[in-house]
This record gives sequence, C-alpha cells and structure tokens, in this order.
Amino acid sequence: MAETTNRFDLSETLAELKDFVRARAGAVAGQTQHKPTPEQIQTAVLSALVGSPKTAAQVVATMSLASAGGTSLSSAQVHPVLARLVEAKLVTAKNKDDRKVFSITELGRELLDDASAKVSENQAADDSANAGSKTGWGSTKDWLQFDPNFMKAAAKLAAAVSDVAKTGTRAQQEKATKVLEEARRQLHVILAEG
Repeated sequence: MAETTNRFDLSETLAELKDFVRARAGAVAGQTQHKPTPEQIQTAVLSALVGSPKTAAQVVATMSLASAGGTSLSSAQVHPVLARLVEAKLVTAKNKDDRKVFSITELGRELLDDASAKVSENQAADDSANAGSKTGWGSTKDWLQFDPNFMKAAAKLAAAVSDVAKTGTRAQQEKATKVLEEARRQLHVILAEG
C-alpha cells in the first residue's frame, strides 16, 4: 500500500498546471504550430520580466510556464533578444553574482501595454469574425499570440507559489493550497463559459 503525504510539492503542482494548459491549447485537431514573430518573442520576453528581475534562464522558464511548455526557445536564443531590448532601452541589465539580471524599464512597460491593447483589439476583431465557432484557444494559433497580461499574471503567480513553497510555513502552504484549488476551479468555470 502506497504511503500518502500532505506535503505541498511545487514541481508536481506546476507540472499539473502545465499539462492542463497544454492539453487545452492543443485541443484543436490538426492545429499546427507557427513560428512566432520577432515582435511576439519580444512581447513574451518583456512580459516575463514584469514580475521581477530575471536571468535569461529564468525568462525562458517563465515563458515556458506561461505558454504551458509551448515555447521552444533556449537561453541562447533569448540572449540576442535581451541584448536588443537593452540597446533599445526597454530593458536594463546588471551583473549580480556572476550572472546578468534583466529588468523591464518604464519604456518597456509602455511598449508592453501597447502590445496588450493591440492584441485585445485583434482578438475582438477575430471574435467578431468567428462568432459562434470554437477553435480552441480563441482564434489564434501562434503560441505567443495571447494577451500579454495573461503571461504577466502567470509569471507573478508562479513566483508567488515558489515563494510560498520555499519560505512559507506549513499553515501558509495549506492556505495557499486552498487558494490554488479555488483558482483552478475558477479557471475551469471561465473555460466552460466559452
């Protein structure tokens, strides 16, 4: 008989979250993955930096979490994007413990807000044009073509869950588990609304 435990397992919880979102995102039969545009990658990188400063590897991990593992970018692929963003003054870079840590600037936040508004406008137009048709994740097929606010929220949630898992007391972890379970239920409600 297997022994059960009530310990909170962050990696198991995040794996379940990624599996669920991946299953939902891939629910469209015959849906093909399209290569993201440089603008989409830039938006994703900026979104990943909203919650807190991050290394390139942390940016990749945040993008992977927010896209349910749909990203196939590596740190080596993200570094040139980060360099261009630093050059454009959308991101700053500082050395910390022999690693470069990147932060979004106010100009970067403004660009991200503009991108979010543009995606919202495009999604509204797509929704009007495709009223009544179910195509999975909205009417978009690109893994990065979703509301950047979703990525920001997912990144902030992942950071908070990680903090609770690393430094929270048992009682705090139990409270956090209830919050996460309720959030999961509410997300199902949202999906059911169509």
